[in-house]
Amino acid sequence: MDGTAVAYVELHHRVQMGLLKALEVQLEGDLHAPTARETMQRLLDFTRVRFQAEELLMRLHRFPHLAPHAAAHARLLGAAISAGYAHGAGEGAAARDAVARLRSWILDHVRGMDAAFEAWCARNAIDLE
Repeated sequence: MDGTAVAYVELHHRVQMGLLKALEVQLEGDLHAPTARETMQRLLDFTRVRFQAEELLMRLHRFPHLAPHAAAHARLLGAAISAGYAHGAGEGAAARDAVARLRSWILDHVRGMDAAFEAWCARNAIDLE
């Protein structure tokens, strides 16, 4: 993967982590504030689209580890949805805990599975631009 493609993937990771950080700050305040609900929805929407796009790239390039990677995405999305349910139910502590777990899982995923996909692309001269 060339530098531009890596930068594009990294931009997606930064957006996702930025939304998580904003949500963490908002959840420390008024749990029912419109900004927290909007940020939660944006996080869910962005996460869903980002995972779909990444899985499409993996299918197009016949990435041999697509199935476990997609399963990890499903688990991460489930965690994001759980955080959204806790937030919507007004369960502040549960929502904050769920978002903290989601942050940790996403970081682990980026450093592990996503890094492995990027390395596989580089080894196979696959340009994701």
